[in-house]
Amino acid sequence: MFKKKKYINKTTSQEIEEKGFSVYNYISMSELISTINKDYLETLNTINIPFAVISVIVGYISYEAKAYEYILYLFLGVYGLVFLYLTGKLFYRTYKFSLVSNIIYTNKGLVIGEDIFHYEEDSKLKDLLEEYKELFSEYLSKPSTLKRRIEVQRGRLLNKISTNYKVALEAGDKVDERLALGGFLFLTLYSASIFIFYFLGIAIGFIIFVVVLFFINMYFKINKSLELKTKTLVSEIDVELDDLEEIYQELNKKTSNYNDGEIFNLSKHIEKEYNSFYSKINKIIDKKDKLKTLIESSKYKNFIDFALFALYLKDQFNKPLVEMIELLETYKQKVQKQLEEATQAIEDINSKEKYQIETRIINLQTISKNIEKHLDQLNSSIL
Repeated sequence: MFKKKKYINKTTSQEIEEKGFSVYNYISMSELISTINKDYLETLNTINIPFAVISVIVGYISYEAKAYEYILYLFLGVYGLVFLYLTGKLFYRTYKFSLVSNIIYTNKGLVIGEDIFHYEEDSKLKDLLEEYKELFSEYLSKPSTLKRRIEVQRGRLLNKISTNYKVALEAGDKVDERLALGGFLFLTLYSASIFIFYFLGIAIGFIIFVVVLFFINMYFKINKSLELKTKTLVSEIDVELDDLEEIYQELNKKTSNYNDGEIFNLSKHIEKEYNSFYSKINKIIDKKDKLKTLIESSKYKNFIDFALFALYLKDQFNKPLVEMIELLETYKQKVQKQLEEATQAIEDINSKEKYQIETRIINLQTISKNIEKHLDQLNSSIL
């Protein structure tokens, strides 16, 4: 049923089928910051004509009165109001961002904030997603349209500025030359102010955004939502699983490329990787137990299929362990071969050489016992 919903993309569907749920980051930080750009362009497009006309009128009055501070007051007043408006939108959008930064998908529905939405009864969900689509220029699980909307708004603004000049030139033929020149100059000043405050506004908006986000992050560090806790634990488990595979590959490389005479040094060098491997195993088990406790103690315990995730985790977890066991079995065979050769050779040598071979045999037996110990640990760790 959930596969047919337009707010579920293919990647998310596959993850739900594999893990039982998926934690999705609705909006990225860069997209959220880019909305400042979009809001500014949309606002300037809305007030373009009246602002341009008022700029020319106030500019002419300033010129006649020799009081050019009037045009400065106009720009500061208008852009001050625009700045306040955009700051308000940024605060509101950042707050909304904090609510939907992590959304849990399951095979039954979505968890957004504190609310559960079922796919079969999704009328409220549709309305909510339409609201977020308008707010973030992105529908859930669909590609963002923010970049395209910014380009469209920028093109509209440039076209309007061009149109302002065309109108000014046409009007200049019907009025006094000095008046036409003054209007043209103040229109140019108006146009320049748009770009000056555009970059200034984005810079200031970014600073405000960082400050607001800092306090939001502080809040969520103290009061983490289930979605954020779940995403954090799942991400940490995935990282540990990747690390297990990397350690295995490194050990495989070391044990596959050595000469028989290097076997003692090899045994010492790879002990660090063994310890790191076991450490990763314990961390994964610990995080898995925390995630299970987190979900089962929440109000979503019957909404999230943790059993399917546990099965997925078992497959992902056991894979590097089985590979490591096979690797150590091969390594053990090589050690046993050298041990047999040394035991056979000790019968045919003199007493001086016999001491050296006995030492070698003892060392090989020690390595073999260590491998056995590691094999026992690995086998007992398999889920």
